[in-house]
Amino acid sequence: MSVKAWSISHEDRTKLIQGAFEAKKGSYSPYSKFPVGAALLATDGTLIKGANIENASYGARSANSSNVPSALSPCGLCRQVIREFCSLNMPVLLVPADYPQVLKEGEEQKPGFGEGGVRETTLGELLPDSFGPEHLELPRQ
Repeated sequence: MSVKAWSISHEDRTKLIQGAFEAKKGSYSPYSKFPVGAALLATDGTLIKGANIENASYGARSANSSNVPSALSPCGLCRQVIREFCSLNMPVLLVPADYPQVLKEGEEQKPGFGEGGVRETTLGELLPDSFGPEHLELPRQ
């Protein structure tokens, strides 16, 4: 993953990060104990929030968490679900639980991380060579 320079306003970035933390409060994660929140900003400005939910089957459980002090990325299952509805060039902000991370005097930002410890990437970088809805229209032999 690499750091990107998107033309997202500071206001929208803040709205997305706050929305993800608010959504995390709605997580139902009794098995993994990893609450996860996410926020998506639609083109019309609508903020869409969601959280992980688990069930006793364990099979479709999400193990990604912003509940640890590091920006973790979504699990493979979550990446594929996102892929169903979003383009590969969609920006993704991976926000640590202790956001904003403040650098100590003399400390340098880790490579690939931006302001506050946020890692900026795209869905395509998170899910390279993916299979998406457009592939269903390809000719079959």
